[in-house]
Amino acid sequence: MDGLVCSFCAYGTEKNLSKVGFIDKSYFGGDGVLVEVEKGYVQVSIKDSKSIDLKSLIKAITKGGYVAKEASFWVSGIVGKTKDGYTLEKTDLPYSFSLIDFDQKNILAKQVIILARYKIGKKFPKGNISVSVEKFDLIKK
Repeated sequence: MDGLVCSFCAYGTEKNLSKVGFIDKSYFGGDGVLVEVEKGYVQVSIKDSKSIDLKSLIKAITKGGYVAKEASFWVSGIVGKTKDGYTLEKTDLPYSFSLIDFDQKNILAKQVIILARYKIGKKFPKGNISVSVEKFDLIKK
């Protein structure tokens, strides 16, 4: 987040994020939100079986007066291939994902979990999000 300089200033964003419906309030002191002022980031805990809505999180951060620069999150799905590259399909999120600089032919059509990094732009994309893959692992059945 840009502009995060003191814990008092960050309180408004923490309060806004804790109101988002899919935040699990049983973590991070009872509001589901951990603000790391020194590192300039926020971590939220998501309720089991709830889908996250990145747009709602970005809106809550913006409402607090800050700019969200990127988001990192774990997501599982099936690796697919298009003419433009690899995708993550059948996820539990309301988005499809294009995997940037990802070339893992050996896991095509396999169930994986990835740590995705999304660079947030001025306009939030509808439906498809291009993400970098920080880590991934096969899900064994």
